[in-house]
Amino acid sequence: MSLGLALADALAHLHRHGLLHRDVKPASIVYVDGAPKLADLGLVAAFREAGSFVGTRGFMPPEGHQDARGDVFSLGKVLYECAWGRDRLEFPEVATDAADWPDHSQLLELNEVILKAADPHPGCRYASAAEMQADLLLVQQGRSLRRQRRLEGRLRRWTRMSLAAAVVTTLAMAGFFYQRNQSRLLRRAVDESRTHLARLHISSGLRLMEDGDGAGALVYFAAALKDEAGTPASEVNHRFRIAAARQESPRLLVMEKHDGPVEYGEFSPDGRLVLTVSRDHTARVWNAADGAPITPPLRHSGPVLMGLFSPDGSPLPARMVARASGKWDQAGHDPRGWSTRRTSV
Repeated sequence: MSLGLALADALAHLHRHGLLHRDVKPASIVYVDGAPKLADLGLVAAFREAGSFVGTRGFMPPEGHQDARGDVFSLGKVLYECAWGRDRLEFPEVATDAADWPDHSQLLELNEVILKAADPHPGCRYASAAEMQADLLLVQQGRSLRRQRRLEGRLRRWTRMSLAAAVVTTLAMAGFFYQRNQSRLLRRAVDESRTHLARLHISSGLRLMEDGDGAGALVYFAAALKDEAGTPASEVNHRFRIAAARQESPRLLVMEKHDGPVEYGEFSPDGRLVLTVSRDHTARVWNAADGAPITPPLRHSGPVLMGLFSPDGSPLPARMVARASGKWDQAGHDPRGWSTRRTSV
């Protein structure tokens, strides 16, 4: 259990920084002062470079490494080998004599995490290593994931039975009492799941706040507020966190205006600049701190619909790309609809 928690935490750290390991396997794990660490970083890559079929057979997900779920799949296979002593190619078979093991019950709970992590269908896996880590913590605390999954299965069965009861009127009363009892259990499970999801969002937001990303934290704190909507005590705490994150987010104080309606605007990657584009055929760059214009109006041949900063984020000089509507003239405009202007900001 401690191995899974440590490796899930390591992967979550990598993913928060936009990186994928892409080769999680037993040979990539080393112990430093008795603590497991992820090593063998030769295949580490940024998210934008994902989409490749690299790694080790059996640990590599069927769809290749597209996103964080690929690393989750590999970690699930590692835990499978550790828990059951079988080769990853035998997944999901378990040891034939496992029922005689003293820790059989806890292994079955751990296996619920393994089965979800190493599911061959990406959509059925944990969306992130942080979610997997949260379920591992529940198992470590003695909570039963198997019971929770059974309740979720009962919810699906209840839905099917509800449809049948609407047609078969002779079973209506029996279905009513059954549904009332099941609903009580299911509501409890749903409430627990909402609370669990809210805690995951809060944890992600707090980590981003520690990294100085208040704007990124806002997304997670707002999601946690939505998860526990209708719970006054929790809502108050979520709103305090949102207020704190807003204090750490970039704010636009003053800005002059275009002569026409503004169609689009965005901050530069470092949060210091704002780009706006307008139907008055212009695009401008502004200082995000005080709204002062940094460039004169950059004029195009038609209404400008969208603008982007260069992805490298370097502010000196920045390359601004704008897209305008209508037909382009012969003054150097890209026939695909994109016009590029370089301006020192």
